Amino acid sequence: MSYKTNKKISDMKKLTILMMVLFVATSLHGFAQQKENAREEGQEKIETLTDTQKGKLKSILSNYDSHSLTAENAKAIHKAFREAGLRAGPATADAIRETGFDPDKLRDLAPPPDMEGDHKRDDNGSTRLTDHPAQGKTGFAVSSSAVKADGSLMSDFTGDGRGVSMPLEWTKVPAGTKFFALNLWHVPHPSSEPNKVKSYWVIYNIPADVRQLPEDVKGLGIDGYNDKDNTGYDPMKSKGPGVKKYNLTIYALSAKPTFSTKKVQRSDLLKAIKGITLDECTLEYTYERGKE
Repeated sequence: MSYKTNKKISDMKKLTILMMVLFVATSLHGFAQQKENAREEGQEKIETLTDTQKGKLKSILSNYDSHSLTAENAKAIHKAFREAGLRAGPATADAIRETGFDPDKLRDLAPPPDMEGDHKRDDNGSTRLTDHPAQGKTGFAVSSSAVKADGSLMSDFTGDGRGVSMPLEWTKVPAGTKFFALNLWHVPHPSSEPNKVKSYWVIYNIPADVRQLPEDVKGLGIDGYNDKDNTGYDPMKSKGPGVKKYNLTIYALSAKPTFSTKKVQRSDLLKAIKGITLDECTLEYTYERGKE
C-alpha cells in the first residue's frame, strides 16, 4: 500500500474521530439544555398556584380581618393552608398580598409549619421573638412607658386605677405619611372565638408631625367610638380571672381616610384605611386584675 493511500486512510480516521467527538459533545449539550429547561419548567409549576388553589386561599383568608390578626389566627390560617395543599413560597405570598393580607405579618405572628426555624433576627444577629411584634415591616415602631418590663400594663391606666389613656410614642415613620390612626383592641376568647374582637379606643386624623401622645390625651386627632358606644379611651377592667392580652395598633396612612358614617367605629376605620395604610405596628401588653 502506497504512502499516499496510508495517509488518506489516516486522515479519514481522524476525521471520523473528530465527527464522533463533535456528535457526543453536541448530544451532551442538548441533554443538559433539556434537563435545564425541564428543571425551569418544573420550578415554574411549583411557583404557580392554580385557580382552584387561589380560590381556596381566598376562602380561608375571608374568615379573618387583616388588621386584627393574632398569633392564634395565624396558626389557624397556616393549618388551613397546609390542609388545602398550599405551601409557603413566592406564589403563595403573592396570592396572600392580592387578598389584602401581609404574608410577612402572618409569618411573624406564627411561622408556618415548614418555616418554624426561620425566625427573624435583629441587626446584631440575635433572634427576635415573633409572637409579639412591636414594629412594622419598615421599622415603624410604637412603645409606651406605661408598659412594664414584663410586658404588663400599669394599673393606673385601667379601670382599677385612674382609668386614663396611656402615654405613647412611635418612631421610624414611613415616608409619605399624611395621618396616623389608632386602634386599641382585644380578643376576649382567643381559643373558642378567635375572630371576635373588642374595641376600647379609636382615634383617626392624627397629624403627620405627631410622634407621641401624652397620658389622658385630649384634642389630638378625632375620637372614634368604642364598644361601649362612647368616644375616647375605655379602660380595660376584665370580669374574668387570669392574664389578658391587649393590642394597640398605630397606622401610618398615605391619605386622610373617608367614612360613610359620622359615628366611626373600629370596623369603619379598618375599612376606610385598607388601601391607604403604608405600615402599621402593634404594641402588645397584658393585664391581670389584683396583681398590683
